[in-house]
Parts: sequence; structure tokens; C-alpha cells
Amino acid sequence: MRPKDPTNFKYLNIVTEYCTQNLMNVIRYNSTTMNLDHIKYLTYEIMKGVHYIHSMGIIHRDLKPLNILVNDNWDIKISDFGQSNVKTDDINKDYNLTKYVTTKYYRAPELYLNYEANYTQAIDMWSIGCIIAELFNKKVFLRATKTEDYLEFLVEMLGLPSQNVRNAIRNKNFLKYMVDKEPFLKKAGLKELIPTATPEALDLMSKLLTYDPSERLTAK
Repeated sequence: MRPKDPTNFKYLNIVTEYCTQNLMNVIRYNSTTMNLDHIKYLTYEIMKGVHYIHSMGIIHRDLKPLNILVNDNWDIKISDFGQSNVKTDDINKDYNLTKYVTTKYYRAPELYLNYEANYTQAIDMWSIGCIIAELFNKKVFLRATKTEDYLEFLVEMLGLPSQNVRNAIRNKNFLKYMVDKEPFLKKAGLKELIPTATPEALDLMSKLLTYDPSERLTAK
């Protein structure tokens, strides 16, 4: 039923074809049947879906395997737009972009470290990087229960952020924690953290999992 006023309504329901499971269940229960071709296709499908969402000016803000539905042909549907927001190029508009978005295991560093600029659709791209890593590792990639664990993982994987990013970080306590911990942490690149990933997949993830959102690959 269409609302009487299309600019003023409380709920929006999206109806799609029936999907038998979500990507979290695929990873958890069907990982033995998921081969490299499946991972490539799922990655393509996710990027295609996010490209369309972003082309509409939408930031999903909660991309994770649980919110990606999968049918019997391995086609995907992106679901759960409860935290999504619409953003245009009007830099003077207040978008009410709250910082507490995205399930913590898929949350981009700018949300933790509170960069000065408003966050963008790039937070979705970080989430995709975590999802691809999970497809290869068959388990959550960035399973950090505490903020300190998350920050240490970032330093181990990416080193310390560039000076430009450091200057933009508002949470100086977190930045100080990272700098103080850095000499004592074991450095581990993506190849070591995701040993089953192909060189092409590692290259893709290296362009998604970056401190600087402006350097992050887009879904185009």
C-alpha cells in the first residue's frame, strides 16, 4: 500500500525474492562447499549491490554477513537498512551522522577514532574488506571485544596512521594508546592474517582496509 503522503511515512518495507539463508550462515555452515569461484562471485555481487546503494546517495552503515541474503544460485540481496542514511554533495547539510553505527567487527577506524570530517560511504567499503577477509578465513576477521584490542589489531595490520590522518583524529587518547603500544606489537600484514587469500584478493582488501577513507576503493 502506498502512503497517502510519499514524503511522510514511518515504515518502508522492501520485498525481494526469497533467499534461503544469509551470508553468515553460509560461512558458518557451508564453508566446506564454498570454493574460490564462490568467493569471487559473492564479492562481485556485494560490490555490485553496494555500488547501486551508493549511487542512490545511501550509506548502509551496517554491512555484515548477517545482513547479506543469499539464494540457491549464490546471488545476494543486501538487507536491513535500519541504520542507513542518505547523503548528497551538500556539505552544508546536517545529516545527523551518529558515530555509533555498524556492528563493531565491521566498523571503520574513522568511527572509532572520530576523524574530524563527517564520515562517508567509505565506511561501507571498510566493512566489505572485513567481509571478504571473513570469506577466506571462514571466521570473523576483526574480532575485537574491547576498543583497545581493535586499536592494537589496526596497528598490527596497518602500522600507525599517516600524519594527515593523525591530525584529523579527535580522540587523542586513542591515538596516544596506539603510538605507545606500537613498539611492542607484532606486525602482521594481510598475507599473514589471511593466508588462504589469492594475490588478487589481497590487493583488493589492501585498497579497502585503509586508515584514510579518501584513499579507500569505491564500489564503482
